[in-house]
Amino acid sequence: MKLHLVGLTTLGIFLTTLSTSAQHSNEREWTGVPAQDGQLTGVPLTKAEIQRMLPSGKLRVDVVDFQTLPRRLQDVGNKMSASIARYPKWKRAQINELTQPGQLAPFSPDFGLTRSEYTELSEWCFREGFKLVKRGEGVITVHADGDTIDLEGQGNTSLLTNIQIHLAKNQVSSPYGTLKIVPPQKRNTHPSCLNGVQWQRITGTPARSITPPFNTSSATLVVAKTRDGKNGVLKYNAVKFVNGRQLYGTMLIVQFPLSH
Repeated sequence: MKLHLVGLTTLGIFLTTLSTSAQHSNEREWTGVPAQDGQLTGVPLTKAEIQRMLPSGKLRVDVVDFQTLPRRLQDVGNKMSASIARYPKWKRAQINELTQPGQLAPFSPDFGLTRSEYTELSEWCFREGFKLVKRGEGVITVHADGDTIDLEGQGNTSLLTNIQIHLAKNQVSSPYGTLKIVPPQKRNTHPSCLNGVQWQRITGTPARSITPPFNTSSATLVVAKTRDGKNGVLKYNAVKFVNGRQLYGTMLIVQFPLSH
């Protein structure tokens, strides 16, 4: 799993832009789009759609995960990360500027890859990297009351316990603080795999760098539909870094059929 996360995170960092990080990197608390969610959601859901997706009752779900990056491409992704890490900070900032929201970054020798390696890696990301694969099953209890939706997980879905969605306020209460709505991001080239909304809270001083010596923590909740509208998806993750070292990182993605 470690290599899988490294591969997806590497692609997320260099193939999408953290569009608000440059503007707010000196603030104590700010909101933005995490790298791994940079291509996740397209058309936002309405309040009514979310309420229809999450009525009160027991919700039987499949616990899913992103499709694993093939081992050879994991090695290519790690090779790119290691190459960029060797550049001084000012050069890494220039490399990051090659990226644009929702688009592939143009090939650059600074990535440390051949053109064919970079093409294969980036094309796999957008073709296969956001497919969801079933890992298990679970149950989530939904308590819906007007504009408020409480989630309670159990067992392998327990990460969603104490999550409360406030649709009128456009925010989410969580064990990691209050998550605020993330505005939809403009995407010009590559379609998203899901349509939905994100709420997020990020604190600290994140840096746009492959080797970031930063202190930051983040939590994100995504409520979405698959693009064909047949399934609902909940994604919740939290991560914390101290002096650039990851103290914890946890993520749960569940998928469930929608009645029509």
